[in-house]
Amino acid sequence: MGPKGLGPTFRVLPFVLGFWALAAGPVSAGGFDPALREALERSRYVYIQSQRPDGTFGRKAEIWYHFDGESVWVASSAKSYRVRRIRSGRTAARIFVGRPDGPSFEAEGRVVVDPAREAELLSVFSRKYSADWGRWEEAFRRGFASGERVLVRYGPKEVPPGDEKEEPRERR
Repeated sequence: MGPKGLGPTFRVLPFVLGFWALAAGPVSAGGFDPALREALERSRYVYIQSQRPDGTFGRKAEIWYHFDGESVWVASSAKSYRVRRIRSGRTAARIFVGRPDGPSFEAEGRVVVDPAREAELLSVFSRKYSADWGRWEEAFRRGFASGERVLVRYGPKEVPPGDEKEEPRERR
């Protein structure tokens, strides 16, 4: 029998769940695994899914981004679903790198008010997206100045120490 009389299936469950966690979310305790880090440094776009009120995730939205080695930073309309969901406490997101079916990770989003970070993001965008930046620069700057555009930081969602070893609880 498995733990607490639950049968042999539950003896292998932690192994199986651990395998799928590695396959689905390449984030280690220290941050991103090397392959995901490389994709974040090379790619032009990320595709973000934010969590809906019912717990499901919305459609993937392509967006420009800046990866600073620890987090993915984006600029978004203050009225976007992404920002409204974060502000209502639903901070969970899925980030796909480079393409809609690209490598991905589970993330936590936060709206950040930091003029220095905004300036850094705009500077990175002017280089990374130089072919299109002339068309969008004024809208980004005006949006940040008026509050119509906000800065969002997505950091990897990590499993708190100890949670990854928790055994299934017996159902009553």
